[in-house]
Amino acid sequence: GMKPASITSILMNALDDENIEIQRRAVELLGILGHKDAESKLIQKLSSSVSAIVFKAAEALGKMKSEKALKPLMSLLQNRELMRQIISEHCDFEIGASKYSTVGASVVIALGSIGDKAAIPVLMEYLDYLINLKSPNALSLLISTIRALGWIGDEQVTHRLAQYLLDISPPAEIDSYDWRFTPIRPVVRALANIGSPVAVPYLAKLVDYPYFIGEETIGALGRLGPDAIPVLKQVLAQSESPHKRWRAAKVLSEIGHPDVLESLTNALKDDEPQVRYHVARALGELGNQNAIPFLKGALQ
Repeated sequence: GMKPASITSILMNALDDENIEIQRRAVELLGILGHKDAESKLIQKLSSSVSAIVFKAAEALGKMKSEKALKPLMSLLQNRELMRQIISEHCDFEIGASKYSTVGASVVIALGSIGDKAAIPVLMEYLDYLINLKSPNALSLLISTIRALGWIGDEQVTHRLAQYLLDISPPAEIDSYDWRFTPIRPVVRALANIGSPVAVPYLAKLVDYPYFIGEETIGALGRLGPDAIPVLKQVLAQSESPHKRWRAAKVLSEIGHPDVLESLTNALKDDEPQVRYHVARALGELGNQNAIPFLKGALQ
């Protein structure tokens, strides 16, 4: 009998349906199925005049890690006029499970997902543009751009993000709700992802921040390698927060460098049982024979 048309070909035909909603669904489903056959069709959809379709096409191409889409996505981002229009109309359609509510964000995230460093200059330029906008409406877009740079960044990106970190003024109130509305945390995460030790002195300034940003920064420092050891030792020896002291102990043991032994064994005398517990575990993780006498001493 007749061979049933493949799902992909049905969806490919639906991309040209006059009903916009059907087009959008087809783009979304092709993205989920990730068929390479659909790649060039999806790239064409990036120039659709309907932002909902551009959004879904960018998202789909990002999931496919489409190298072919790199240039079209980059030129979309460089088209400031279009982007401004798209940002201002914000997507007034239902986005389903997607966390990124603007076309700009889906383009930026797609560029980060494709993972080609060729996108760095365009993303950096876009970052500067968003920072200079100083608009609260651009915050989610700014955060998406920072995340994308964290996935593909290099030392140059590290310098730029670290510099930006110093420019973000922390909220005046220590326990202020406003901490949620600063891009500090996404920048810390991006620097941790890139992992360049260049970021150490910048992150060192944040370990005293409240609202768990200090804790997160301690974790981030652990991903920057042995250069972060002096800062972490200082946190372990001097921080007023027991939570930060034990985070530092854990992170030092994860770096696993011989230099950390003395700091950890000194911390076995910490006043807080919770800190001593984590320090002992950290020493156990290191599995260093030299720690055994110290551990025995701590148990006495």
